Amino acid sequence: IAREAEACLFHRELFENLRYFTKPPLDQIQSSAIAAVEAAFRSFASIIIVLTHSGRSARLISQYRPRAVIMAVTRSLQVARQLHLYRGCCPVYIDTPVMQKAYDNQSLLPDMEVQFKQHNISTSQALAMSDWLLDVDSRVSDAIKAAKDRGFCSSGDAVIVVTGWRPGLGTTNTLRIIYAD
Repeated sequence: IAREAEACLFHRELFENLRYFTKPPLDQIQSSAIAAVEAAFRSFASIIIVLTHSGRSARLISQYRPRAVIMAVTRSLQVARQLHLYRGCCPVYIDTPVMQKAYDNQSLLPDMEVQFKQHNISTSQALAMSDWLLDVDSRVSDAIKAAKDRGFCSSGDAVIVVTGWRPGLGTTNTLRIIYAD
């Protein structure tokens, strides 16, 4: 019955109406949510992967009723439980710790230091950022694997990835379109 009811929804029309009645100005997270849903419709994405600390990004995306399943990746068990209450959200709880030290190979440091200094970034900041980027990629891969295991997507399907531009709360403003492998 639930599947038949969902099939009767005109997701695109509903999204357009919801977007029309959203009053500006929008913050960066709400703008990213609208962009993610729009990209999901236009690319026929099977899933939207959201890396979230508090769950706000996933809740906002859910508000715009995408056709795609929202895979909300979080390290908070409480947030994962809460996200079960939102339409289309499928929380993925990841309990592995944040990755440690991506570059153990010290021979890369002299070349890297030149590039970092050009952008006023210290070596320690750059190493921490590279750890974070590897961690983001790892969580996205875990979410795709979970989506495949649950039958939400298959290899070659378009996937929308919504993340922050740096670690921390309230930084969601990055959207990528990738393909499940």
